[in-house]
Amino acid sequence: MAIPKAAIQALLAGAAIGLAVKLFRRPADPEPVDCSSIGPNGGTINGIKYLETVRGGSDPNVPMPMVVVFHSRGATAQGAASFPGLAGPTRIIRPAGFNKTQGGGNTWFTKSSKTNPEQLTVEMKQRAQDLQAFLSTLMRCRPTTGRPIVTGSSEGGHVAYLLASEAPGLVAGAVALLGYVPPGIWNYQMAPTVGLHTTGDNTVPYERTKTYWDAMKAAGARLETQTWPGGHSVVQGMGTAWRAAVKAMAESQRGAVA
Repeated sequence: MAIPKAAIQALLAGAAIGLAVKLFRRPADPEPVDCSSIGPNGGTINGIKYLETVRGGSDPNVPMPMVVVFHSRGATAQGAASFPGLAGPTRIIRPAGFNKTQGGGNTWFTKSSKTNPEQLTVEMKQRAQDLQAFLSTLMRCRPTTGRPIVTGSSEGGHVAYLLASEAPGLVAGAVALLGYVPPGIWNYQMAPTVGLHTTGDNTVPYERTKTYWDAMKAAGARLETQTWPGGHSVVQGMGTAWRAAVKAMAESQRGAVA
């Protein structure tokens, strides 16, 4: 059964209330940002190259929700999902991973998810800092309503979980497919997240992800999950649930203040 839209909206509503409960004080003026290498079709930020596509037939210089899509291991920014079916104005950002492969693709981490958890945690935390700087600059250079939604499949799913956990105040929410993060990253105060996985996945083993899900839910994390039979691929039905979750999160940020 698909995750109800109301459930996703409830996840995001809880996050909004949490952000509203804080001391009001004038923040320090931010450091200037150089946006000269950034345009309506993409650019480079801190060495990270990315592509930009605007859905909904809007002027790319008008404020709108932002969806950042992280590709799978060995793939490219061009090969990442671009969500052509989104009707309302939405900025789709597809960055390229940090590391080049011999086949011409990219990866986000040098280590696989089956690497020693402590080693993977160290690398993930380093990459989380790089990606937070990337997103912060991107939001200042490209007109954005609310905060970014992060999503991806396989290694891109790892990145979505990572940012939901390490930067819950920076991202509005995450949709992670076939992904996982080691216990050193687990954070029950993560941003609202939808996790999708296949029960026969041996590449990113489902049992390991389910252990992560169960721990987060037991601790009160804003996490909704859904499974399908199948191996390590976006099976029929999963793609539909993916698009619906991203659309709901993007709509929740339309007109919101960053």
